[in-house]
Amino acid sequence: MRPICAMFLCMISFHSYGCGSDLDMDRMAHQLFTNKDFVRFSCPEHDCKEQVFRGRVEFKTYRIDSKPALDVCIVESKLKGVNYYSGVFAKYNNRYLFQFTSLASGITLGRDANGVPTLSEAERGDSSGRQVELTLYRWNGRYFTYVKSEIFPILSPVENLPATLNKSIKQCDSTECQ
Repeated sequence: MRPICAMFLCMISFHSYGCGSDLDMDRMAHQLFTNKDFVRFSCPEHDCKEQVFRGRVEFKTYRIDSKPALDVCIVESKLKGVNYYSGVFAKYNNRYLFQFTSLASGITLGRDANGVPTLSEAERGDSSGRQVELTLYRWNGRYFTYVKSEIFPILSPVENLPATLNKSIKQCDSTECQ
């Protein structure tokens, strides 16, 4: 657990809205529209057209300060639950490549001890909401690859979690995450 906590303490990323051009965002939304569970979550009505779906997601771009810097786009459903759908895209050769779809309560970007970009997702796992599963991915130069998952019990509300765990599941809302 200590290496994961240390990794999050080294986290630095910058956040802004939008992910590339309108064409880039249309491509990302089109990719996610093929995931029927993502569509059903974002558009609860039965007949959701792709253009309606596009309006039900929001695009957030992050720059991970690494060498070289890595731009990541998180496409989230505007509808939120304890866990919600997000699509992860990373910029490679000036184009956003689809990485994976996440059903979690938040995604955090950072760097490991060697400066390699990382991504973690926190999923509230059981129906009682008394545990969270943190899954860690590491950038291999083209894709985020799975590293490991750990389950942590939650003994009190999220606001009262130990600082290291709370930081690891909190999604950055500001322009700079430290």
